[in-house]
Amino acid sequence: SVAGRQPLAVTAMGVVIQCSIAVLLVAFLIFSLWVTVPTDQTFENMFPNVIFMHGWGDMAIEPVAADNSTLPELPAEKMTALNGLYGHEMMFYHKTMDRFIPWEDRSKYRVWSCSVLCSPPSGTPGSSVALVLYSQNPKRHVWYVVELNDEDANSPVVYGRTKFRKNPHYDVPWVTHTPGDAVKPKNMDGVFITISWSLFKMDTPEKWTTAACLLLGTVASGWACRRSMIDDDD
Repeated sequence: SVAGRQPLAVTAMGVVIQCSIAVLLVAFLIFSLWVTVPTDQTFENMFPNVIFMHGWGDMAIEPVAADNSTLPELPAEKMTALNGLYGHEMMFYHKTMDRFIPWEDRSKYRVWSCSVLCSPPSGTPGSSVALVLYSQNPKRHVWYVVELNDEDANSPVVYGRTKFRKNPHYDVPWVTHTPGDAVKPKNMDGVFITISWSLFKMDTPEKWTTAACLLLGTVASGWACRRSMIDDDD
Protein backbone atom coordinates (compact mmCIF):
# COMPACT_ATOMS: atom_id res chain seq x y z
CA SER A 1 0.00 0.00 0.00
CA VAL A 2 0.95 3.66 -0.30
CA ALA A 3 1.12 3.98 3.46
CA GLY A 4 3.54 1.07 3.59
CA ARG A 5 5.80 2.50 0.94
CA GLN A 6 6.25 5.81 2.74
CA PRO A 7 8.35 4.45 5.65
CA LEU A 8 10.52 2.60 3.14
CA ALA A 9 11.05 5.80 1.15
CA VAL A 10 11.92 7.71 4.31
CA THR A 11 14.35 4.96 5.36
CA ALA A 12 16.01 4.92 1.93
CA MET A 13 16.39 8.69 2.00
CA GLY A 14 17.94 8.48 5.44
CA VAL A 15 20.46 5.90 4.23
CA VAL A 16 21.40 8.09 1.25
CA ILE A 17 21.91 11.10 3.52
CA GLN A 18 24.03 9.10 5.96
CA CYS A 19 26.17 7.67 3.13
CA SER A 20 26.63 11.15 1.65
CA ILE A 21 27.73 12.53 5.01
CA ALA A 22 30.14 9.61 5.46
CA VAL A 23 31.67 10.18 2.02
CA LEU A 24 32.08 13.89 2.73
CA LEU A 25 33.72 13.16 6.08
CA VAL A 26 36.17 10.70 4.48
CA ALA A 27 37.00 13.22 1.73
CA PHE A 28 37.51 15.94 4.34
CA LEU A 29 39.77 13.65 6.39
CA ILE A 30 41.93 12.82 3.35
CA PHE A 31 42.17 16.50 2.39
CA SER A 32 43.05 17.46 5.98
CA LEU A 33 45.84 14.88 6.11
CA TRP A 34 47.16 16.07 2.74
CA VAL A 35 47.44 19.70 3.83
CA THR A 36 48.67 19.12 7.40
CA VAL A 37 51.26 16.33 7.29
CA PRO A 38 54.85 17.61 7.58
CA THR A 39 57.22 17.45 4.64
CA ASP A 40 59.47 14.98 6.49
CA GLN A 41 59.50 13.05 9.76
CA THR A 42 61.57 15.33 11.96
CA PHE A 43 60.72 17.38 15.02
CA GLU A 44 62.51 20.38 13.49
CA ASN A 45 60.18 20.48 10.47
CA MET A 46 58.66 23.94 10.05
CA PHE A 47 56.32 23.49 7.09
CA PRO A 48 53.46 21.15 6.13
CA ASN A 49 53.02 19.25 2.89
CA VAL A 50 50.75 21.93 1.37
CA ILE A 51 51.09 25.72 1.32
CA PHE A 52 48.32 28.13 0.32
CA MET A 53 49.40 31.28 -1.52
CA HIS A 54 46.89 34.09 -1.95
CA GLY A 55 46.65 37.82 -2.59
CA TRP A 56 48.01 38.03 -6.15
CA GLY A 57 46.06 40.21 -8.56
CA ASP A 58 46.28 43.65 -6.96
CA MET A 59 49.03 44.95 -9.22
CA ALA A 60 50.76 44.34 -12.55
CA ILE A 61 54.10 42.54 -12.36
CA GLU A 62 57.24 42.88 -14.45
CA PRO A 63 58.80 39.38 -14.40
CA VAL A 64 62.54 38.83 -14.28
CA ALA A 65 64.20 36.13 -16.40
CA ALA A 66 66.95 33.75 -15.30
CA ASP A 67 69.58 35.96 -16.92
CA ASN A 68 68.38 38.90 -14.77
CA SER A 69 66.69 40.70 -17.66
CA THR A 70 63.18 42.12 -17.34
CA LEU A 71 60.29 40.73 -19.36
CA PRO A 72 57.09 42.42 -20.61
CA GLU A 73 54.74 43.42 -17.81
CA LEU A 74 51.82 41.12 -17.05
CA PRO A 75 48.49 42.73 -16.02
CA ALA A 76 47.10 42.24 -12.53
CA GLU A 77 44.30 39.94 -13.68
CA LYS A 78 46.82 37.43 -15.05
CA MET A 79 48.72 37.38 -11.78
CA THR A 80 45.71 35.90 -9.97
CA ALA A 81 46.79 32.58 -11.52
CA LEU A 82 49.45 32.29 -8.80
CA ASN A 83 46.81 31.97 -6.07
CA GLY A 84 46.25 28.37 -4.99
CA LEU A 85 47.60 25.31 -3.20
CA TYR A 86 51.23 24.25 -3.61
CA GLY A 87 52.37 20.73 -2.71
CA HIS A 88 55.85 19.83 -1.47
CA GLU A 89 58.09 17.96 -3.91
CA MET A 90 60.83 16.10 -2.08
CA MET A 91 62.47 14.85 -5.29
CA PHE A 92 62.02 18.04 -7.31
CA TYR A 93 64.17 18.54 -10.37
CA HIS A 94 63.96 20.89 -13.33
CA LYS A 95 66.79 21.28 -15.79
CA THR A 96 66.41 25.10 -16.00
CA MET A 97 66.57 25.64 -12.23
CA ASP A 98 70.39 25.68 -12.33
CA ARG A 99 70.23 28.98 -14.22
CA PHE A 100 68.69 30.61 -11.15
CA ILE A 101 70.16 28.68 -8.22
CA PRO A 102 73.60 27.08 -8.75
CA TRP A 103 73.72 23.28 -8.92
CA GLU A 104 76.09 23.17 -5.94
CA ASP A 105 73.35 24.85 -3.86
CA ARG A 106 70.70 22.26 -4.75
CA SER A 107 70.59 21.06 -1.14
CA LYS A 108 69.81 24.59 0.07
CA TYR A 109 66.37 24.99 -1.46
CA ARG A 110 63.00 23.27 -1.15
CA VAL A 111 60.15 23.38 -3.63
CA TRP A 112 56.35 23.37 -3.42
CA SER A 113 54.83 22.93 -6.89
CA CYS A 114 51.43 24.20 -8.00
CA SER A 115 48.83 21.52 -7.20
CA VAL A 116 45.29 22.96 -7.09
CA LEU A 117 43.66 26.18 -8.38
CA CYS A 118 46.94 27.83 -9.47
CA SER A 119 48.44 27.99 -12.96
CA PRO A 120 51.23 29.77 -14.92
CA PRO A 121 50.39 33.48 -15.40
CA SER A 122 51.94 33.45 -18.87
CA GLY A 123 49.58 30.72 -20.07
CA THR A 124 52.46 29.07 -21.95
CA PRO A 125 51.82 25.35 -22.65
CA GLY A 126 54.21 23.10 -20.75
CA SER A 127 54.93 25.66 -18.03
CA SER A 128 54.66 25.01 -14.31
CA VAL A 129 54.66 27.23 -11.23
CA ALA A 130 56.53 26.64 -7.98
CA LEU A 131 57.26 28.18 -4.60
CA VAL A 132 60.94 27.99 -3.71
CA LEU A 133 62.41 28.41 -0.23
CA TYR A 134 66.09 29.20 -0.69
CA SER A 135 68.32 29.09 2.39
CA GLN A 136 71.44 30.80 1.08
CA ASN A 137 73.13 30.42 4.46
CA PRO A 138 71.94 29.65 8.02
CA LYS A 139 70.90 33.29 8.56
CA ARG A 140 69.62 34.25 5.10
CA HIS A 141 66.35 32.75 3.87
CA VAL A 142 64.04 33.89 1.08
CA TRP A 143 60.95 32.62 -0.81
CA TYR A 144 60.56 32.95 -4.58
CA VAL A 145 57.61 32.19 -6.85
CA VAL A 146 58.82 31.08 -10.27
CA GLU A 147 57.51 29.77 -13.59
CA LEU A 148 59.44 26.92 -15.21
CA ASN A 149 59.48 25.72 -18.81
CA ASP A 150 61.92 23.30 -20.46
CA GLU A 151 61.73 25.07 -23.82
CA ASP A 152 61.93 28.67 -22.57
CA ALA A 153 65.36 30.32 -22.59
CA ASN A 154 64.12 32.73 -19.88
CA SER A 155 63.16 29.93 -17.47
CA PRO A 156 62.91 30.14 -14.56
CA VAL A 157 60.93 33.39 -14.65
CA VAL A 158 60.66 35.05 -11.22
CA TYR A 159 57.44 36.89 -10.35
CA GLY A 160 58.21 37.88 -6.78
CA ARG A 161 60.10 37.14 -3.60
CA THR A 162 59.95 37.72 0.12
CA LYS A 163 62.22 39.91 2.17
CA PHE A 164 65.28 38.13 3.51
CA ARG A 165 64.98 36.71 7.01
CA LYS A 166 67.38 35.14 9.52
CA ASN A 167 65.01 32.23 10.15
CA PRO A 168 62.86 30.35 7.62
CA HIS A 169 59.21 31.28 8.08
CA TYR A 170 56.04 31.50 6.01
CA ASP A 171 54.76 34.77 7.51
CA VAL A 172 57.11 37.08 5.61
CA PRO A 173 56.40 40.28 3.60
CA TRP A 174 56.46 39.89 -0.19
CA VAL A 175 58.09 42.31 -2.63
CA THR A 176 58.60 42.44 -6.39
CA HIS A 177 61.74 40.80 -7.74
CA THR A 178 64.14 43.23 -9.41
CA PRO A 179 67.03 42.65 -11.86
CA GLY A 180 69.56 44.20 -9.50
CA ASP A 181 70.14 46.26 -6.37
CA ALA A 182 69.88 49.48 -8.38
CA VAL A 183 66.10 48.99 -8.69
CA LYS A 184 64.14 49.21 -5.46
CA PRO A 185 61.53 46.45 -5.07
CA LYS A 186 57.88 47.36 -4.46
CA ASN A 187 55.98 46.04 -1.47
CA MET A 188 53.16 43.57 -2.16
CA ASP A 189 51.16 43.98 1.04
CA GLY A 190 48.29 41.78 -0.12
CA VAL A 191 50.33 38.66 -0.89
CA PHE A 192 50.57 36.00 1.82
CA ILE A 193 51.54 32.40 2.42
CA THR A 194 49.21 30.48 4.72
CA ILE A 195 49.65 26.99 6.16
CA SER A 196 47.08 24.74 7.83
CA TRP A 197 49.07 24.70 11.05
CA SER A 198 48.36 28.38 11.59
CA LEU A 199 44.67 27.50 12.14
CA PHE A 200 45.67 25.90 15.43
CA LYS A 201 47.56 28.96 16.57
CA MET A 202 45.04 30.82 18.74
CA ASP A 203 46.37 34.30 18.06
CA THR A 204 43.22 36.21 17.03
CA PRO A 205 39.78 36.85 18.58
CA GLU A 206 38.17 35.29 15.48
CA LYS A 207 39.93 31.97 16.10
CA TRP A 208 38.91 31.94 19.77
CA THR A 209 35.30 32.75 18.82
CA THR A 210 35.22 30.02 16.18
CA ALA A 211 36.71 27.46 18.57
CA ALA A 212 34.15 28.40 21.25
CA CYS A 213 31.26 28.10 18.77
CA LEU A 214 32.48 24.68 17.60
CA LEU A 215 32.81 23.47 21.19
CA LEU A 216 29.36 24.74 22.19
CA GLY A 217 27.84 23.32 19.01
CA THR A 218 29.38 19.90 19.69
CA VAL A 219 28.11 19.90 23.29
CA ALA A 220 24.64 21.03 22.21
CA SER A 221 24.46 18.37 19.48
CA GLY A 222 25.53 15.65 21.91
CA TRP A 223 22.96 16.78 24.49
CA ALA A 224 20.17 16.89 21.87
CA CYS A 225 21.09 13.41 20.62
CA ARG A 226 21.08 12.04 24.16
CA ARG A 227 17.67 13.61 24.88
CA SER A 228 16.28 12.10 21.69
CA MET A 229 17.50 8.62 22.70
CA ILE A 230 15.94 8.98 26.16
CA ASP A 231 12.63 10.10 24.65
CA ASP A 232 12.65 7.12 22.27
CA ASP A 233 13.19 4.73 25.21
CA ASP A 234 10.23 6.26 27.03
